[in-house]
Amino acid sequence: TLVHNIDVDLVPVWNAWERTNQKMCKRYERTTWSLEALPKGISFKEYSDWRESASQARDKYLKGELTQEEALKIIEVKD
Repeated sequence: TLVHNIDVDLVPVWNAWERTNQKMCKRYERTTWSLEALPKGISFKEYSDWRESASQARDKYLKGELTQEEALKIIEVKD
């Protein structure tokens, strides 16, 4: 897989993307199955918008177009 082929320096951004993607996906899934509003729930559009921008940031970082700090700022969601 791609993870096994990337440089060790790229791992923090890749891991941040994976971790945050799981978190955002779970927030969307919980919202979908809940009958009441959830404080951290997100809509599919919010999840999709985050995923698009985070994926672009990850890819730009892997190409050397963003610094690690810039990529993490876009990818990570602070609660």
